[in-house]
Amino acid sequence: MFWNYLSYLFKSHNSFRLHSPLVFALYNKVWHDLPKKDYQDELLSRLEVFMTEHQSVFKEGDYVMIFEGHHEDKHKMNVWNDLKNNEKVRLSVDFYRFGLLFVMDRKEKEDFMLR
Repeated sequence: MFWNYLSYLFKSHNSFRLHSPLVFALYNKVWHDLPKKDYQDELLSRLEVFMTEHQSVFKEGDYVMIFEGHHEDKHKMNVWNDLKNNEKVRLSVDFYRFGLLFVMDRKEKEDFMLR
């Protein structure tokens, strides 16, 4: 677990290294100042507002999956990677505590690890 977290810290970026305007907005509107504990309700609320504010990007039928605890063990990490690599998932954002997988209509696939 320790080495997994250390690897995550080494590979992840903060908002200053983001090249995607959508993910930069996601970072600032959803992730920034999210409580460390009991964050689930706040996360859902912020995601709903974020997706509503970005209706030009998110079309009807697009959705987001929230995946918690994917760094806890190898099995969960394998499930996360399998889902992330699915061709329908066009955007993945790994925040270590949880990950977001966006199934949406967009040309390029992007994967981010953020802290």
